[in-house]
Amino acid sequence: DISKQKMMYNALEKMSVYDQLTGFYTSRIFGNKLAELNKTPDEYVVAICNIAGLKLINAFYDMETCNNIIQKMSEELRNVLPEDALICYAAEDYTVIVAKGITEHQMNLYLSTAARKLKKRALDSVPVFLNFGIARRENTTVDIEEYIKDAEMDMLIKKGKEGITQKREMTEALTEEYFRCEYESLEHVERIK
Repeated sequence: DISKQKMMYNALEKMSVYDQLTGFYTSRIFGNKLAELNKTPDEYVVAICNIAGLKLINAFYDMETCNNIIQKMSEELRNVLPEDALICYAAEDYTVIVAKGITEHQMNLYLSTAARKLKKRALDSVPVFLNFGIARRENTTVDIEEYIKDAEMDMLIKKGKEGITQKREMTEALTEEYFRCEYESLEHVERIK
């Protein structure tokens, strides 16, 4: 049946364009879009973000819980970012954003709002942190990829400053969660103390 084949083709084409988990562009399509943007003389604000401690959460819970958190992150980003922003869910759980017509300050407000909302709703008793970095493409002769690297560096610097506090909060919450599930272990720890 030709209509079934067409539906399957459309589904496969959609899967090659959009990441199934987030609905954002795949790396391949995003790369093509960046190549187009590099040809324009426009200024852009570039951001990169990721969820802190995702591997730790995966080890404590499971992959389904991690995927749920990633989907909530994508919902929060979609809710705050301009509709015309290019968003890609890339390798190593990074999300890359390129937006035109906004300032770095506005991007910071958007991502801070998304981070605050994600922290509240991602998991019931464990804080989830969205780390991000921002750069502005002012020199239009430089490829946007270079500014993505600058945004990543900005994120890593912020992670260095805030990372210890985030890890401590997350570890304490996961420990409490574990002992809530394993009451005998809590009693054992108290006896050892």
